[in-house]
Amino acid sequence: VRRLARRRRARLANARLSAAFRAEDIALSLLRLVSNNVGQLACLNAQRHGLGRIFFGGSFIRNHPYTVATLANAVKFFSKGTVEAHFLKREGFVGALGALLDADERLLLIGG
Repeated sequence: VRRLARRRRARLANARLSAAFRAEDIALSLLRLVSNNVGQLACLNAQRHGLGRIFFGGSFIRNHPYTVATLANAVKFFSKGTVEAHFLKREGFVGALGALLDADERLLLIGG
């Protein structure tokens, strides 16, 4: 009986909370959470390797101004302004370029 009462109270509390927040607000909060984490991890790795610039690209940031702004702010905050965030505008060919460089490196390793 106590468990049922607890579950009923929990459901009621969840219903009240979900009525207080819009889905758009929750989605934006999650986007900022993930973007801040990505920015912090990128910043920590850049500092670990002595790099002053980080380049971001791909569909995660393409045409997403909130993500770009959050990443830039996260990098600036966590590096105390010592690392710069840069965002690629036309990065569609970067994967192909990486594949070419990898293939070229493999040919050198096998003596081709």
